[in-house]
Amino acid sequence: MTSEYICLALFTLAAVIVAVNYVFMLVNIRKPKKGTVPEKKEGISVVVVARNQMDDLHRFIPSIIAQDYPRFELIVVDDRSFDNTMVFLKSIQRNYPSILKTACVNEDTPYPWPGRKFAITIGVKAAQYERIVLMEPTAVPQSQHWLSSLSIGFNNDDTRYVIGGCVRSGDKGLPAWFHSVMSFFYNLLSLSWAKIGQPYSATVSNFSFKKSCFLSENAYMDNMRIPSGEADFLLQKNGTFKNTAVVIDDDAFIKQTGICTWKNVFDEFTDMYASFRHYTLWAKTRVLSFLLSKLSFWIFAVCSALTFYAQWWFWAVLSVPLLLSVVAGGVCAHRMKVSMRMMIGMFLDVITLPLGLIVFIIIAIRMPKKWR
Repeated sequence: MTSEYICLALFTLAAVIVAVNYVFMLVNIRKPKKGTVPEKKEGISVVVVARNQMDDLHRFIPSIIAQDYPRFELIVVDDRSFDNTMVFLKSIQRNYPSILKTACVNEDTPYPWPGRKFAITIGVKAAQYERIVLMEPTAVPQSQHWLSSLSIGFNNDDTRYVIGGCVRSGDKGLPAWFHSVMSFFYNLLSLSWAKIGQPYSATVSNFSFKKSCFLSENAYMDNMRIPSGEADFLLQKNGTFKNTAVVIDDDAFIKQTGICTWKNVFDEFTDMYASFRHYTLWAKTRVLSFLLSKLSFWIFAVCSALTFYAQWWFWAVLSVPLLLSVVAGGVCAHRMKVSMRMMIGMFLDVITLPLGLIVFIIIAIRMPKKWR
C-alpha cells in the first residue's frame, strides 16, 4: 500500500470518528418532555464565591432572590475581597435575612491554594440544606423557575450530582467569539457523555450535588492545589450512570455574562489546562479524541486532496462530517439557546484550531510550576 492510500485510509478513519461524535451530540442533547415528572421540592442551598465582584453581585443576587421556589437560601462566600463586598452583602441581608447568608475568608487569611475550592468548602459547610447548587457571580438564571427545573434532576434518590445547562452571553470581539465557540463544543461533548452515564466535566456554574456526599468523600482534599475543576474531579471520582443527572430544560439554563478579553481567555484556559493534566486517562481520551480527530481530518484531507481531488468518493468522505457538523451545530445551538453561528460547524476549525494551538503553547509556557 502506497503512502497516498495510507493517507486516504487515515483521512477516512478521522472522518468517521468526527461524524460519529456529531451524531453522538445530536442524539444526547435533547430537552425532556414537559410535565412528565413532578419535582420533589426539597430545600436547596445556592453557594457562590465572590472576590471583588460587587458589580456582578448587583445583578446576580436579585436573580436568585426572585426564584419561584418554596425553600432555598443563597450563601455568598466573600473570598478575601477588599472592595467592601461584605458591607454590600450585609446591607442586602437586612432585607432578606431568611434567604441571604454570608461567609467570609478574611483578606489576611493564609491561603496557599489557588482557585475557589477552599471557599466553596466553607460555603457548603455553612449550608443548611442537603442539595447544593454551585454558581458564579457572573451567571444569571434565565428563568424564575430555574431552581424548580434543576431540582427535577434529584427525583431519583440515588442521584448525587446534577448538571445544568450553561450558555455564554453574546459579547462582541474575537476573544469572546473564540471563547464561546470553544466552550460550546466542549460543553456539548461533556454533556453528551454525562447523558449516557459517563460524566467527566461540568462548568462550576449550575452544578449541583448532595452536601453529605461532598463532605463524606473529602471532595477537594486530593486536588486543592489545582485552580479549577471544581465539578470535574468530583464527577471523575464518583460520577456514574445511576448517580448523575443532566437537566437541559429551557428553565434550567443559566447565562454566563461579563466582559471577555484575551487575558480572561488565557486565565480561564490556563486553569482548565492545569486541571486537565490531572484528569483520569479515560477522561483525557474523551476530550482529546474529538479534538485530535478534527485536526487529523483537516490534515489528511489536504494530503489526500493532492492525489484524489478528482475522485467523487473523496468529496463524499469530505462532505459527510462537514454536513453533520452544520446540522449538529445548528440543532444543538437552538436547543442550548446560543448563537446560530455555531451551525458553521467544522468550518470554524479553520480558525479555532490554529488559535487554540497558539493559546495552548502560551498556556504551557506561562502556567505556574506549582500547578503542574
